[in-house]
Amino acid sequence: MAVTAHFVDKDWKVQKRIISFSVFPHPHNGVNIAKALEWGLDKVFTITLDNAKNNDICVQDLVTRLNRRNAFLLQGEFFHIRCFAHVLNLVVRAGIEKTKVTVKRLRRSVKYVRSSPSRFQAFKKCVEDEGIPTKKYLCLDVKTRWNSSYLMINAALGFRKAFERLEDIDSFYKEKVDHVLDSDWNKLNSLHIFLKDFYDITMRVSGSCYVTSTTYMDEIKRTKAILDMHVESADYELRAMALLMNEKFEKYCKIENVNPILLAAMVLDPRNKMQYAVWMFKKYWGVHLVDGLVAQLKDFMTRLYNQYKQQDKALGISTSKRTLTDLQTSPGNQQVSDGDRAEFNQYLMEIERLWQETLQAYQLEGL
Repeated sequence: MAVTAHFVDKDWKVQKRIISFSVFPHPHNGVNIAKALEWGLDKVFTITLDNAKNNDICVQDLVTRLNRRNAFLLQGEFFHIRCFAHVLNLVVRAGIEKTKVTVKRLRRSVKYVRSSPSRFQAFKKCVEDEGIPTKKYLCLDVKTRWNSSYLMINAALGFRKAFERLEDIDSFYKEKVDHVLDSDWNKLNSLHIFLKDFYDITMRVSGSCYVTSTTYMDEIKRTKAILDMHVESADYELRAMALLMNEKFEKYCKIENVNPILLAAMVLDPRNKMQYAVWMFKKYWGVHLVDGLVAQLKDFMTRLYNQYKQQDKALGISTSKRTLTDLQTSPGNQQVSDGDRAEFNQYLMEIERLWQETLQAYQLEGL
């Protein structure tokens, strides 16, 4: 088991270090995981884990242990962050289940080609005979990782004609292997387009050399928007996939399940502030919830600030050298949707217009 620590150094640069890497024997229950993770730490902000049940037990045990050392802010209230990349993995796997027969056939075809040097050379000749210019290589997926299935499809689509030629020259492949069929290629192409957005989101939120917490909510609403679009798709299979995925997404990504520290990070981004939270809550979770959500967020941030203030009373406060330009050029923030940012800016302009109209009306009122 590996434990990686992420932190900001004295120069305000994001750093990461592997602080533990060891064999972790059975049983892999939550209490044993907590013992392995404790590792003498006396100051911890958050921990990011996947959604396995034993991890929930692990977090409960860790909170108890580390609270004895006063290692947390707010007694570990926001300690556990559920890995969004893992949530996406669960969401997309639920959808891919609808196309598992097609994906299995492609997997068998790729495995057949890669199973021996002679088969690979025969396939390579098919590629040359078809004049396929691609420099991609066939890769085999890992069934439990949907993004590897996406990469397998992404590579294989460029070799369609080579696979078709292989059927003509290799009778064993054609007759004995449950290989990818003509009817499968259109499905794979649609699936490739469908999965591309989710793959891009997964790659962004998996970054470890730039800040991802400030754009977490942007990625959640972007995922939701993609699912909503495909739920209305004219393609029956894509629509069925999207419905299954949306059901799984709602299970993990309801607003009440979002760690409040991620909402605070969004507000502390100087391009957003609290107005962005108000706009997002209103647009994606309904006007009737806005006041309650904003009140909860303000209360959380006030309590967090007061604890920082109490702990740092005796310490000098250094001034951050990071600027708004630094934030805008980090890889995580380059991907913020231009459409959403423009819509938010329009929202701010509308608020300003209403304030000006109210001010003018007040100035013109008689006594």
